[in-house]
Amino acid sequence: MVGAFEEWNPSIIGNDYLIVGTLPRSVWIAGHKNAAHPADIIEQTHLFEDLWEFEVAGGWTLTPE
Repeated sequence: MVGAFEEWNPSIIGNDYLIVGTLPRSVWIAGHKNAAHPADIIEQTHLFEDLWEFEVAGGWTLTPE
């Protein structure tokens, strides 16, 4: 994500965020084109049922099977 935002909006790099769910791709695209009302976006958000926390562990690693 850093690579994508370095040119587009570098001020958001390094901030903490809470991700609450996912959107259908069509709603996400409409939101980026300012064609979707925020209430419509919230209404169509698929909320996550569990809270997971991830930490960077130093790069790509193989997971034992």
